[in-house]
Amino acid sequence: MRRLIRLACPLALASAAGAQTTVEEALGDNAIADLFSALLNLTLSDDLVGASYRVDNGGPGSANTHFTTYKLPWSREIDVGSAHGTLHVEASGGLLLAEDAFETDTPSGLATVDQDWLTAGAQLGAGWTFPLPDSWYVRPGAALALSYLENEADYNAAGKIELAPLIDGLLVNWDAWASIVSAA
Repeated sequence: MRRLIRLACPLALASAAGAQTTVEEALGDNAIADLFSALLNLTLSDDLVGASYRVDNGGPGSANTHFTTYKLPWSREIDVGSAHGTLHVEASGGLLLAEDAFETDTPSGLATVDQDWLTAGAQLGAGWTFPLPDSWYVRPGAALALSYLENEADYNAAGKIELAPLIDGLLVNWDAWASIVSAA
């Protein structure tokens, strides 16, 4: 997330100064989609029940990024009376909250952008568990997930003048829904 903002702001400022490249062209069409996928995977994975992370961005102009994530996974093997295995059903819900900040020098002074991220999602899946020798098994299945992602950003006065017209609605202050169908 930090690298995206670090890259976007100088590119946006260069565009405003008369450069021929737009922010969209410079970032390519996958930057937001990649970020979106990464945040959804953090939210829907069933590895952790709750965690807080602090990412040390280690550079001037960027504050540490703080993530808090909560996940509630559930799964069951249901014996349906078949000699060839059991029905596996699973569900998981997740919430990810993040805070991030960025500052850069602009012609109007030091511009700051403070961001809050919210990602919430739920996933349902089912499959068939086929037992193998030595406590191994094979489980083909499918899952469907629905997630919501929201970014809210606040600017200081210089940020409103210099950055908001270039990145608002494109890199910050937007929301989206996504659905994912997967097979394994």
